Amino acid sequence: MSKSIYVFTKTNWDESPRIRHQITNMLLKRGYEIYFFEKPRLSILKNKRVENGLRLFNTFEFLHHQLRPFKPLIWINKILTKYYIKSILKKEKHPDVILNFNYDYYFLREVFPNKKIITIINDDFIDMARPWMKSAARYQLEKTSKNSDYNLALSYPLVNQIKTFTCRVELFLPWAENEYKIHKEHIKKDTVLWWGYIRYDIDWEAIEFLLKNKIKILMVGPIESKKPVDNILNKLKGYSNFELKESTSLDKLDFSNICCSLLSYRKDVEYDRATTISNRGFNLLSNGIPLVYANLPNLISAPKDVITKCNTNEEYLEAICYFQHNLIKSQVSIKIFLEKHYEENRFIQLSDSLC
Repeated sequence: MSKSIYVFTKTNWDESPRIRHQITNMLLKRGYEIYFFEKPRLSILKNKRVENGLRLFNTFEFLHHQLRPFKPLIWINKILTKYYIKSILKKEKHPDVILNFNYDYYFLREVFPNKKIITIINDDFIDMARPWMKSAARYQLEKTSKNSDYNLALSYPLVNQIKTFTCRVELFLPWAENEYKIHKEHIKKDTVLWWGYIRYDIDWEAIEFLLKNKIKILMVGPIESKKPVDNILNKLKGYSNFELKESTSLDKLDFSNICCSLLSYRKDVEYDRATTISNRGFNLLSNGIPLVYANLPNLISAPKDVITKCNTNEEYLEAICYFQHNLIKSQVSIKIFLEKHYEENRFIQLSDSLC
């Protein structure tokens, strides 16, 4: 009989896919029964619904997690959320395992005293907390990680953070969702791709430097609608070698002229400093596209012709020029690098915790 797993998140199922969606789909494909708890609500709960074999629920929260700086508020939220989870348990099959993505759900051990609890930490919840919430976020994250049988963290800094609370933590990276695609020799590829969220933390100075040096740049993705971002995009549209397209999935993107992908983040943004590698990085590599990355302090180690790390505008230009002329040479390194970074690799790691 397949195991039943309760997945606790603050994410709706119909949102853009993130690691909780990907892990859930990974387990569904392998026959696990999944009960997916979506974003908690402040109002009347939705009824349970089923989509393609996935059981979806909403639970309750007293206040948004960024509005509970004091322990009495945290306690009230705990009592009410536990009540609603237990009300669901009265009607549904009890889980064999808990997968928890919520840093503030330390009370799951009280609800499920004899069940295995695996907490997955995908963001720096302390750093991301509002100033008035940092102490409360740390308090809840510490209790949650200590109350879990295992903690899986998605970057080196997050692993180190959880190690200050418990030794029960290991690195769990995202993965390439598709097998590596072989690139064939053909006409020179000279376009640089930026694929992903277009927002304030991009090193826009580097982008403009490259445009001034005749590098073709294609930006594809959702745009953060804020005045500084709008202003810089309007400026870049004046370059004939700059193109902006609406958000498009990788499987529908034309790679025929793409020589590499640019990930030129500002190194002064704390969120980016915690980056090891994203799903986006692995999925670009699986399309045979090498990465030209800002030299962030916690990036994954990789051969230079897989991920080139750059400190200056000139280094970005040098790396791009290299891949314009040597894309085919980089393919062997990319293929070998990806061999340990597919879904099956992560399932084996996760299944060790599920046993």
